[in-house]
Amino acid sequence: MIRLGAHRCADPMTRRTAFTFLVPHGWRASSEVRWNGQSLLNPVTPTATAQAPDGSAWLALFPNGAFSWVDGGRRAEGSLDFGVPILRPRPAAEMVATVLFPSVRPGVADLRVVRVEAEPAPPWPSHRQRTVAPGDDSVRVTLEYTMGGRAFREIVALVSRVDAPTPLPTMWGVEHLRYWFTFPALSVGAALDRWDEHAPTLDALRRTFRVEPDWITALETVFRQLAGNALDQQQAWFAAQQAAHRAQVAWGDQLVQQGRELSAAADAAVVGGWEQRERTYDRVYDDQYLATMGVARYDDPAQPVPVELPYGYDSVWSDGQGDYVLSEDPSYDPNVGAGPGPTWQRLRKAD
Repeated sequence: MIRLGAHRCADPMTRRTAFTFLVPHGWRASSEVRWNGQSLLNPVTPTATAQAPDGSAWLALFPNGAFSWVDGGRRAEGSLDFGVPILRPRPAAEMVATVLFPSVRPGVADLRVVRVEAEPAPPWPSHRQRTVAPGDDSVRVTLEYTMGGRAFREIVALVSRVDAPTPLPTMWGVEHLRYWFTFPALSVGAALDRWDEHAPTLDALRRTFRVEPDWITALETVFRQLAGNALDQQQAWFAAQQAAHRAQVAWGDQLVQQGRELSAAADAAVVGGWEQRERTYDRVYDDQYLATMGVARYDDPAQPVPVELPYGYDSVWSDGQGDYVLSEDPSYDPNVGAGPGPTWQRLRKAD
């Protein structure tokens, strides 16, 4: 049996729920969406954490990144240019092990890469189309390390994208500037001596993490406004113009393009939420998505739309307050012997 609660991250800029993830009962969870209107390449950064009470297991959403690189390497790595850090493009697995992980887990020792796997269904950005865009490098990296004398294991899923070179006139002639991006990396981890205990729960959390479709559409509007304001103020700055375009492209396929596809399918598909989305999606694609992610949809009377929960449980219950109990025993009833507290209602799978 597992008891899960839904955590929703609100975006103050768009005033919408940005993403949702499930956390076991008793875990501490927090999330944030930070905006930087001065950055055209990386205007929005979502982060999240959830941790077991004893710290033995966790989920984390690591920040996305934007970088620049001039082919030929005339500019040194580590400095700032074109408004973002200069960093040579590298495979996603190398990025996780040598750049991302040391920055988010300072002080770890004995770090080693245990396994690198292709991630065909990256958790970011959308539950509608968790597939790899052409040219993207999507991996799931398993790392082990020690901290404070204790061994840990962490699985990090990361998608990176390297744009085509952009010709840039300079005093040294025409240089070829590349922007490249890493999307928010989703990580689950636990103490190594308790990994078997937490692994099923961590896998369920990873598979049910989702970005809300109406936030995708809202992002498109904001990105266009940011790009338009920058171009109005800096029309003479060719690099800024390119940055605005690249920012939209980088987030576009993974975030913005989802909203465009939904709008093209039906004008009201995103605005109306998941109920309209369900009517718009092709049934074959939807079934494939559910099977790939190992989730099922349930009708929760307390929620306006079906909820997605891990597949394979014989009884699923909701307390109407955002918590869910999943049991492999079809006769289990959390109301029996529960005493004072919320009344649990059994959920049925959505059509």
